[in-house]
Amino acid sequence: MEQPNIEMMAYMDRLPGEPKEQALVYFPIYTMDYDYQGRSYQVTIDGSSGEVFSSTWPPRQAATYYAVGIGGFVACAAGGALLASNPVLGGVIIALMVPATFAGGYWVAKNM
Repeated sequence: MEQPNIEMMAYMDRLPGEPKEQALVYFPIYTMDYDYQGRSYQVTIDGSSGEVFSSTWPPRQAATYYAVGIGGFVACAAGGALLASNPVLGGVIIALMVPATFAGGYWVAKNM
């Protein structure tokens, strides 16, 4: 724990208005260093709200995002092309691939 390095009296005379009651309030702020895949990172955590602030984050691997997006696009495009010749098969492919693409995107976002 660090002790504050500024006294309240140092800036009280510069505050506007007439004070009824003044207090100096502290709230917890934590810093944390961690290593991920051979690189060091530092985050600051607001202890009252739980917000995490970082200057850099570990990068995500984009290949799986592209694979889900391109695979979903190709499957839906194939279903759309089949709609002209076989509306039932094309509709089934589209009806299955749209939710599968969203589910795949959700899985990648949560696990990668």
